[in-house]
Amino acid sequence: MADIHHSVLGLLVTVLYLLTGVSGETLSMFSRVGDDVSLPCNNVVYPDCSSTTWNFNRAGSTGTIEEVAFGKIKVDKTERAERLSLGSDCSLHVSNVRAEDAGLYTCQQFLTKNGPQHGGDALTRLSVQTRNTASTARPAFSTISPSSAGFQTLILTMGVGVAMGAAVCVVAAVIIAHRRRTKTQMTADDSISLYAVNHSTPPTNDDTSQPVDRITYSSIDHFHQNPHHRVDVSEAILNIL
Repeated sequence: MADIHHSVLGLLVTVLYLLTGVSGETLSMFSRVGDDVSLPCNNVVYPDCSSTTWNFNRAGSTGTIEEVAFGKIKVDKTERAERLSLGSDCSLHVSNVRAEDAGLYTCQQFLTKNGPQHGGDALTRLSVQTRNTASTARPAFSTISPSSAGFQTLILTMGVGVAMGAAVCVVAAVIIAHRRRTKTQMTADDSISLYAVNHSTPPTNDDTSQPVDRITYSSIDHFHQNPHHRVDVSEAILNIL
């Protein structure tokens, strides 16, 4: 998160620097305590910085301190002279940035010591991020502010609930599909087993003395052993009389 925060700040500073070089408006820069920062001067006349002057207005103060005059650091005028230096492009380098370095820096050009100012001011406003200010400034680079921690927790809880519900549905679907597949397989196995039994059972042969392929069949007709007696009609009539 800190790397992303620093990268966003660097990109913002670069864009602001480009805009300042075109329009001449005040450039806003950000730095953290302990870092080094270079404040640009885009109105340089002499490349050796002999015409460059840097003035500093500390944040919360109305006084102006001249820290660089005609390309030279004024050691007797500033208590942080050992942390200041000029770059080859006349930019002002501040090393080991502290909270008191925050404020408005003005780069001006004077062709002669007693002459008038040449051109306009190159203004740079430096903001220093201490641990406290960095923590309060963090929501500006975050999509969710600390005040919405409850909402963030609610969203997280809902997400976990949805994920668990989806997992339960998937497990239930797998179990149902497995049971259906098992039931279908068992029914098919029973059908195959019954078919195999019906076609593999040989006919019963009570006579073990004959082979199965030589069985003979016979039919039996039943006749009465005692034939019916013939009755004389005339004799029957006499008996009745």
